Amino acid sequence: MYLFALAPETSDFLTVWGFIVGVVGLVVGVAGFWIAIVQIREARKEARKGKEAAEAARDAANKTLTESKEAFERFVAAHAGRLLSELQAVVTDSDWKLAELRARDLAEILATLPSTGSAATDGNMMELVSRLREFGHTFSEMTGKKTAKLPPKLLRDKWIPLLLLLHARLDQLRAPFREMSHGQIGSDNPVAEIPRTRAGTAGADEAQSGELG
Repeated sequence: MYLFALAPETSDFLTVWGFIVGVVGLVVGVAGFWIAIVQIREARKEARKGKEAAEAARDAANKTLTESKEAFERFVAAHAGRLLSELQAVVTDSDWKLAELRARDLAEILATLPSTGSAATDGNMMELVSRLREFGHTFSEMTGKKTAKLPPKLLRDKWIPLLLLLHARLDQLRAPFREMSHGQIGSDNPVAEIPRTRAGTAGADEAQSGELG
């Protein structure tokens, strides 16, 4: 059996270079680890920027949608207000044929209002639309009968309360600050529950005209 021994200088040389290679490997490993950390941080920053950009785009879209919705509601309210004024005038003049058309027109345009997100408010509006359509049918029947005026009971119990609610709702839609507007029809004031004091007073004062004061 033969044994080979390295010279002391060679052994020291290899030991030193082995140590140097180990240190270099460690440095490379640490550098690679640091680069990986930096890349992860950059990726997180980019992801955060992308998320912020997406949120900004979503907020802008929601703002545009809200502004468009409010603009459309004000347009509908303005047009509906004119139709309501015409409807009151033709009812006063006992022009039942035109009253039928205006009642149906007003119901159709109010039915195009977008949802408010409140089941109570949307339900109230649908009830108003339904009542207008019922009056359209009533006016149609009165055309054939050539009735001179609305019956006092119908005027007091249904027509004037309906006008009050329609004006309140249109005032709300036209208001510049919705949260601070008065006359809002909410879940605490259902369509079926109309303050009789005001309606009764209006009915007593205007039983012959069919208009609001």
